[in-house]
Amino acid sequence: MKETDRKKNAGGPKPFQNGKALAEFLKETFPITEQEGETLLGCVKEQSILLGQKDGELYRGEQVSGEEQGKIHWELDAIEDVINSACEYNFEAILQLTQDLMDTEDRKTCNGISARLSRFCTDEVILDNLFDRTKYGKEIEELARTLAEEFIRDMESKDGIDGAIEKMKEAIDAGKDPLPDVSLALKQNTERSR
Repeated sequence: MKETDRKKNAGGPKPFQNGKALAEFLKETFPITEQEGETLLGCVKEQSILLGQKDGELYRGEQVSGEEQGKIHWELDAIEDVINSACEYNFEAILQLTQDLMDTEDRKTCNGISARLSRFCTDEVILDNLFDRTKYGKEIEELARTLAEEFIRDMESKDGIDGAIEKMKEAIDAGKDPLPDVSLALKQNTERSR
């Protein structure tokens, strides 16, 4: 952050300078490693977003454009939502870079795209590990377990595997929500690209 930007942001949240600082801030609420912190900060920085803290609260900051250029607009945020957003962004970047790689014939361009794609794929492993520890990841795991248990019960019925598959197909065709008790937050987050 430039010195002039620091003056415009005086009194606002203090941006995390590295993964170690983020990990230290989160140690009591959502423990992460320094490497996970670096990866998360790198991913949000790729989106022109800052993470910071003030009075023990996590904030998400975005650069303001126009007349107030250089100022940062800060909003309270939750680490689990930051992680979810980072995972979505990373996933979309992998899809786009894969498509770009298939569309280009220039070797030099291919090498550049391949290097970026490799970095995003490495980040994906770390971000997925973080996501699995969020409330969203845990709810998805529970959803998968419940669906698997229901499918196994249906397979063990008199109609067997064919009946279980038919029942699942009918539910999908009818647009039936197989788990109406799942939280609204999970449903909203699983409707995204992840």
